[in-house]
Amino acid sequence: SIFKVLGVNSIEIIKENPYSLCNDAIGFTFERVDEIAVKFDVDTNNIYRIAAGIEYVLKSNLNNGHTCLPHTKLIDVSARFLDVQLEKVEEVLEIMLDSLRLFGRELDGALFIFLPEYAQAEEYISNKIKVMLNCNQPLYSITEQELNIVEQKLNIEFDAMQISAVNYAMENSLFVLTGGPGTGKTTALNAIIEILNNRKMSFALAAPTGRAAKRMTEVTGHNATTIHRLLEVEWGEGEKISFAKNSKSPLDYDVVIIDEMSMVDAQLFKAVLEATRITTRIILVG
Repeated sequence: SIFKVLGVNSIEIIKENPYSLCNDAIGFTFERVDEIAVKFDVDTNNIYRIAAGIEYVLKSNLNNGHTCLPHTKLIDVSARFLDVQLEKVEEVLEIMLDSLRLFGRELDGALFIFLPEYAQAEEYISNKIKVMLNCNQPLYSITEQELNIVEQKLNIEFDAMQISAVNYAMENSLFVLTGGPGTGKTTALNAIIEILNNRKMSFALAAPTGRAAKRMTEVTGHNATTIHRLLEVEWGEGEKISFAKNSKSPLDYDVVIIDEMSMVDAQLFKAVLEATRITTRIILVG
C-alpha cells in the first residue's frame, strides 16, 4: 500500500516526513504514525505533524456528522490534541489554506474549514438543489378522489399533517419527510408510493444499509435496495469506490425515495444527486 501511494522513493519520503503515511489509501492512523515519528526524533512542532494533526481532527469530526469546523474551534482542538501552541497551529493552517490542502468558507460571518472533497460535495449539493428547485415543473396537487382511493386501499384515514406531507411530496422537486417514531412517516410514505403507482410514475426506493433497505421493503411492500447498489457501485484500486450511475449515465426514474437519510454522508448524497436528472423528484425520509 505504501509503495503504491509513495512510489520508488518511499523510504526517503518517510524518513523526511513520516506523516506522509497519514493517507487513507495507506490506512495508517495518526496515532500510529506519531509513534513512528518519535523513532525518527521528529519534533512535536514539526510542520508536517501539525498539518497531519489538523486533517486528523477534521476527519474525526466527520464521524460526528460535521463536514467542517469553525476556524477558531479547529485551531483550539488541534492545539490541545497535538500539545502545541495555538499560534503554531494557526500558522500551519494558513499555509494549508493558501496551498488549497484545506478550504475555508465564510458562513454567517464566521470562517469554517473543510477538507477539499467535503467543501466540493457541499457546494455541489447546494447548487444542484437550487437548480432542481428552479427548473422543475410542479406536479398537479393530489385530488380528494385520489386520497380516498389510497385510504380505502391502505384501510386508513389520513390526518391533516399526512395529507399535507403527501401534497408537498407531489408538488416539489425535493421533499424531506421527517419525524420521530409513531408520527406517521411510514403511512405518509406508503400513500405517496401508492399515488405514484396510480399515476404510472417510475420510482426507486433506497436506504444506506442492507438492513434499512430490508425494513423499507417490509413496510412499503415494494422492493428497496441499498444506495450503493442503486448507483451500481464499482471498486477500484485501494478500495476506492465509484458509481456506474452518474451524470453521464443517470438513473431513469421519475422519483427517487431514500429512507434513513440521517445515515447518509455528504459524499454519498453528492453521488445520488449526480446520478439523478434535474427533472427527477427526490424524497428524503428520516
